[in-house]
Amino acid sequence: MRRKKLDVIKLTLDEYKEQLQDTLNSQLGQAETQPSSNSNHSRTVDDEWTRIKDITYKAASDTLGFATQTHEDWFDDNDSAASSLLQTAHTTHLAYINDKQNQAYHRAKQQAQAKL
Repeated sequence: MRRKKLDVIKLTLDEYKEQLQDTLNSQLGQAETQPSSNSNHSRTVDDEWTRIKDITYKAASDTLGFATQTHEDWFDDNDSAASSLLQTAHTTHLAYINDKQNQAYHRAKQQAQAKL
């Protein structure tokens, strides 16, 4: 199972570091005192590492939350030349949808790609 990415950027702030440390100390301390869920068998090393990993991930997700990915435009919105090219491509694309014989869209698209 793939886990969500944690918002580790928050760890640059001391308050989040301290809060995560406190949470980890508390939860890992509680885990040490809890008896094995497998009372007939002692826990294996893999079981212990899995438990530590799960506790750590839960503490970090509760403290830090998850990263949100935002895609930013790679050009400036104030660039009138780029906006003009994209508007022309969009307008001609709408015309092309209605009339597949209209070749203006392909020219506008090629021109926009070449200049941008």
